[in-house]
Amino acid sequence: MGLDILSKKGTQMSESEMLELEMSTFSSKENDELSSYCNEFFGYGHPEAPVWFIGIEERDNLKPNPEAALKARINAWVSYGRGDIIDCWKYHKILDEEKGEPGSFYYNTPTWVGMREFYNGLGYGFIPPRLSNIPGSEDEKRSEVENWLSNRQHDVCSLELFPLPKTRTDSPLSGYYPDLKSDDERAVFSNPVTQTEYYRYVSSARVQILKELIIQRRKTLKSIVLYGNTEKGWLVETGEKKAFELLFGDSKYVETSFYYRKENNKSWSEEPKKRPHKVFFSYVEGVPCLLIPHPTSITGDTRNFAKALRQTFEF
Repeated sequence: MGLDILSKKGTQMSESEMLELEMSTFSSKENDELSSYCNEFFGYGHPEAPVWFIGIEERDNLKPNPEAALKARINAWVSYGRGDIIDCWKYHKILDEEKGEPGSFYYNTPTWVGMREFYNGLGYGFIPPRLSNIPGSEDEKRSEVENWLSNRQHDVCSLELFPLPKTRTDSPLSGYYPDLKSDDERAVFSNPVTQTEYYRYVSSARVQILKELIIQRRKTLKSIVLYGNTEKGWLVETGEKKAFELLFGDSKYVETSFYYRKENNKSWSEEPKKRPHKVFFSYVEGVPCLLIPHPTSITGDTRNFAKALRQTFEF
């Protein structure tokens, strides 16, 4: 896409970093592949799916060897054949072989369960939220699982704002993050690069690529759901604007709060009650776009939450 998010020069960890890990240097080829991965890979599903969920970053337990775990993910992506939006099941099968252990794909992952419930509430179709909800024989269950976020089934895409898995630490980023630079070389970063710098720069560059992907698919897209409305998510500062504001562009947006009401048949409303959930709504290239909390942090009935949002914003 022409945006050089990451350069090829690696950083060394300082003694003051909280992560006391020994990191070996990426080879020239591996740095090329790391740069390609960060510029080109965005997530899973079918590009013509009517609903795109765009989160913050994938979660992956990179310990005890984050460098090896990251290399496994990149190698699996290269072996898959690269691509911006790929088949989740097929990719994770390759990843399991790279890691030498099964289990990287788990249908009942809480984030995915929440995404399915929200999708079902939007009314575009139905996806069994949990493995126990899938009817039929074992073969039929397996087929449903393998079709989740696949290149074969047109229902949902799951993309990410940031390219690399969460490090699960607030310390400066560990050695597998190379130096960052902008196209005009005006960005100034410390060594090692901190999470704040990484989030601020990478979010700006990735948002521009995401907008290009949305433009390519806006004829088939019915809704975009951004999730993760925190200061280290879509509310991250990129300079003069927050990441979600960059995506919204010149479109005006509505900011409001929804409240879960256990009474009145477990409904949601804008009437002030306990446990507010902040929501933003706008259009991106003509496609309705919501910014909601992370699916795992939604209190109450996620499906009815989605219904309430669609009714309120009339899309």
